Parts: sequence; C-alpha cells; structure tokens
Amino acid sequence: MPGKGSTTVTGTNEAVQQVVAQAFDHLPLDGKLIDQVGYHVRDYFVKQWDRFKDIPGSILAHSTHVKGTGTYDPNSHIETPQKRSLRCLVIEPQHSNA
Repeated sequence: MPGKGSTTVTGTNEAVQQVVAQAFDHLPLDGKLIDQVGYHVRDYFVKQWDRFKDIPGSILAHSTHVKGTGTYDPNSHIETPQKRSLRCLVIEPQHSNA
C-alpha cells in the first residue's frame, strides 16, 4: 500500500489507511520550494507578488499558515508577525512504526 511517501497509518481499517496514505502521498508540498520562499505572513507575499507569482499557491498557503497573521512594510522591509501560539505534534518513539 505505501506510495511514494511510504506513509503508514495504523489503528484503523485498511480502506481508511489507504485513503489517508494516498492523501499524504499526493500533498503538493515541495521541500525545496518551502526552503526557497521561507515562512512569512501573507502580506510579505502579496506586497512582493512579482517575486513570488510563479510559486505554487499550495506552497505559499503552507508558508502563511505556519507563520500566521501579521504585516509587511515593503518600504522598510520589516515583517511583523502577530503573537501566536505554536502548535505541533510530537510522536513518541514508542508510538511510531519506525
């Protein structure tokens, strides 16, 4: 069942495992593009659109969702993210399939 990303889901029936694995295997996120653009607030991209117009929307969306809301001043080149909480998922080694 694992596709190109070798995603494995446990604790559910096989049909659900296949659907979830396929969804993860087809995520349009490219690590090289994420590294290229970085993580920024929406205004950073909008106010420099010519610079980022060829980057897929899914990459820009991911970047802004991770960074959160805020402002960007193109004159001073200052990006000011709003205060936000950090959300993350930690999978302890004893719970992973690795």
